[in-house]
Amino acid sequence: MQSSLKTKIILDTDIGSDIDDTYALCYLLNEANVDLLGVCTVTGQAYDRALLCKILIEIANRDVPVYVGDEKPLSDQDILQPICHMKDIIDHFHISQSVEDEDASDYLVRMANEYPNEITLVGVAPFTNIAKAVLKDAAFASKIKRLVIMGGKTDHSDSLKKVLDWNMLCDVEAGRIILDANFNDLTIFPCELTNKVFTPSTFLHEHICGKYARAIKEMGENWFNRDHEVFHYHDPMACYYCVHPEIFKLRSGRMKMVNNDKGSYTIWHDDDNGKHHLAYDIDKDKFLNDLYQIINN
Repeated sequence: MQSSLKTKIILDTDIGSDIDDTYALCYLLNEANVDLLGVCTVTGQAYDRALLCKILIEIANRDVPVYVGDEKPLSDQDILQPICHMKDIIDHFHISQSVEDEDASDYLVRMANEYPNEITLVGVAPFTNIAKAVLKDAAFASKIKRLVIMGGKTDHSDSLKKVLDWNMLCDVEAGRIILDANFNDLTIFPCELTNKVFTPSTFLHEHICGKYARAIKEMGENWFNRDHEVFHYHDPMACYYCVHPEIFKLRSGRMKMVNNDKGSYTIWHDDDNGKHHLAYDIDKDKFLNDLYQIINN
């Protein structure tokens, strides 16, 4: 297949905290139908996160550029994710490629102008980089073919109504900006769906093999050693959708950020003509089978 027929993707990630970002990047590197143009990192110790990306990129024998983004949120709030927990494994691997000097948000604006209406931007981290690109270029959102995010929440039961999901919570203002921006197509993978797909540590060790095995297992051990009993497939689910939308069910509408004296939270309204699309169901078995087959290839 010629590169021009592949889905052009840029990944915006906070790899180094949860193990699912690692799966997401390995999937994109190994998916034959993806042209991975670049990777951006965001939130605390973003440079270390970029080095983790470079480890996986070199294992894949690829030369994909990585750009460091902002560590601080746009919002006047604390950095909720100041540490890249998995940075301890960086010294276990040889990295010959360098990280790019250009700021991540500047890179996003440049690529949107270079490939107008061709890029699928996948945001699986706090949305600071993407929101900065929107602020820097008023036409940025209209030049992105599709924005796919892992974030947002639609469960408004009494116990959860005023609680944002993690990616929105880490930069509330950035979340509001991207939801209000005029993207041609914004596809949302809310935590209600992504929380349904998870596996224990034994599953990881039994099913991962091939070139990424060592890196994934080391990152996985870091995750499980921090008192996590399972890991969820939040981020690879959003990435997999970009190439295989047929295993998901979506509905159209609009997600908005509500900010008031009681807090901030996202709300969803169904609308057949809406430009936002909410994923609400998945063929779990096919997803997991395909994901591991592609990563292990």
